[in-house]
Amino acid sequence: MGEPGPPGSPMSEQSLVGATLLRAEEVGRVLRIGRSKTFELLGSGDLPVLRIGRVVRVPKAALDRWIDEHTAVRDAP
Repeated sequence: MGEPGPPGSPMSEQSLVGATLLRAEEVGRVLRIGRSKTFELLGSGDLPVLRIGRVVRVPKAALDRWIDEHTAVRDAP
């Protein structure tokens, strides 16, 4: 359980927990945003990316840090 399926099959959110490098589709799923917004953030350099030739991956640890850095915390009134 928690293992990714055959190539091309969607990964469950549970299986993303152990992933080191995420594809754009997986990043969108983690952030709960659409495909266009995900690629916009990747292309603009807002999200941390690792490029291997034409392949773009997002290190899970870097995405976690990015989420922490971009999470607004409001003080209680």
